[in-house]
Amino acid sequence: MLTVKELRALKPRKLDYNVSDRDGLSVRVFPNGRKSFQYRYKLPGWKTSKRYVYGDYPDTSLEEARELHEKARHKFKKGIDLNLEKKTIKLRQKADPTVKEAFIRYRKESLHVRLRRPERQIQYFEKDILPAIGEMKLKDVSKDILVVILKKIVDRPAPIQANRTLSALKVFYDWGETIYTLPENPTIRIKKKHIGGSEKPKNRFLTESEIKTFLEKIESAPFSRTVQLILEIQLLTGQRVGEVCNAEWSEIDFNKQVWTIPAEKAKNEIQNRVPLHGMTLECFQELKTLAVFSDPEPKDSRFVCQSPQVRKLVKGNRKSKNVINEIPIIYTTVNRAVKRHQDHFKIEKWVPHDLRRTVATHLNEMEILPHVVEKILNHKMQGVMAVYNKADYWPQRVEALKLWQEKIKQIIAGKKVVSIRIKEA
Repeated sequence: MLTVKELRALKPRKLDYNVSDRDGLSVRVFPNGRKSFQYRYKLPGWKTSKRYVYGDYPDTSLEEARELHEKARHKFKKGIDLNLEKKTIKLRQKADPTVKEAFIRYRKESLHVRLRRPERQIQYFEKDILPAIGEMKLKDVSKDILVVILKKIVDRPAPIQANRTLSALKVFYDWGETIYTLPENPTIRIKKKHIGGSEKPKNRFLTESEIKTFLEKIESAPFSRTVQLILEIQLLTGQRVGEVCNAEWSEIDFNKQVWTIPAEKAKNEIQNRVPLHGMTLECFQELKTLAVFSDPEPKDSRFVCQSPQVRKLVKGNRKSKNVINEIPIIYTTVNRAVKRHQDHFKIEKWVPHDLRRTVATHLNEMEILPHVVEKILNHKMQGVMAVYNKADYWPQRVEALKLWQEKIKQIIAGKKVVSIRIKEA
């Protein structure tokens, strides 16, 4: 009979070999050092035996393996094929999963395939759905159960998040109906207006006086200089906060004065070129001095907005000891910083995305042609324009953001800007 000390001392050889414990339980040692608890069994009428695996040491301890083996021997005495039973259980679980089991498959087969950044969708489930009903059978979840969960989110209060969670559930159950046999889709009769309420389109943008206040207050804002510069770049270019956060130095061309956002980083999966002028270039140049990480000595990061935090590599569900220092700031960090320090700016409540709307609004007020503004924002063209108009409007975009920068300079100086219309190519 094996002892733990003897088990630990087993060394790999060129070929697999087995070491007996007791009652038919043995350990198989592989050339790569893996040690697997097993049971060789043979039912009447079989010509050869089968190998039933309990688990690998040390994830499965010697004591646990013996307990599992004792249960397996009782089943074997009843004539049960252990491997066939295991396979049947897996198939049954796959056909009739719990919410958690279905979500794991959904995350792998759908979320990570459809979405470049599925983290937000995953968060909705991990925060509110799985803790509440993760162990329930997917087919047993009713409309009433989901409504209770969603109403708890509303009561936090987080009505918008409740609506977003409902949307995530609807997509999940649409997928589930295709994969599994469900009696009904419990999300069909749940409406957003009855959960978080109807959502009005956001129309917040900064006025000229608010822009002046924002720029006067930004450098003394109680968060990192990197976050301050991210917000300034947003105001100067109209790009999304996530696109600024995820930018890499290989995408910034200081000589040609252009920032190229690859299609895989753009929300609409369309590559975007952003003209860079004096104030924006200065922001990026300052970020260059801040984009440093330790490994363990200081090194220049490939990311424009290097995070001060560190992460550990995740392998499966476990974090390894390997630390990754070269990571960008997450856009939610910027959103939280602004939310936490609203009072600092002394203006009506705003969020980083409002800076994008600010650029769009003021460019239109400056009589910049609408399709040029849409190109700057990297919006998809609509209707007939989307089919027939493939123009890039690059010179017009360059000139529009140049005029926008000049307007900002005059706002800072307290001067009135005369609207200028860019001629169409």
